Amino acid sequence: MLSSALTIISFTYGCVAQNSNGSIAFENLKAKQSSSVVLIHDTATIAPVVPRLNYINPKAVKDFKKTFKGVRDEQWYGMQDGWRVNFQVDHVIYRVDYNKKGYWLHTVRCYGDDRLIDEVKALVATNYPDYIIRLVEEIDAGYTTSYIIHLEGKAYWINLAVCDTEFRELEKSDKY
Repeated sequence: MLSSALTIISFTYGCVAQNSNGSIAFENLKAKQSSSVVLIHDTATIAPVVPRLNYINPKAVKDFKKTFKGVRDEQWYGMQDGWRVNFQVDHVIYRVDYNKKGYWLHTVRCYGDDRLIDEVKALVATNYPDYIIRLVEEIDAGYTTSYIIHLEGKAYWINLAVCDTEFRELEKSDKY
């Protein structure tokens, strides 16, 4: 299960905005173009913002409006293989991807550890007791939900992939 989840994870990018003091900031999505934003796994090609919804596959727009009722400040982007929608609700940053035919592919939610489910939080705490969860990327692909957990320790940053009760370190880097 973890390997199939990692396929999805490999196509995601982080929603990480870091302040000068190292803490995570949940800024407006427009701020993602500033130099204070760190893209973690950006492997997708994103075109400029699509100016009008009538250029986007109507099936994608209909699905988005049905699934995310009440969202008004979304930003649509054209990609080589479909469409991406970014928006923020209640301090959660969302990224929803659709293919060219307008079919939903997956949703990525970025948030702090306070919204992480207890089961995953306990798994991380047990295996990384000296680390703090700085950011969570929850990837909903319909058939499974997986997580990329960004951890901070005294000497290292770790990006951890979690699916069910399996986990794997994706990246470990020195802080200094």
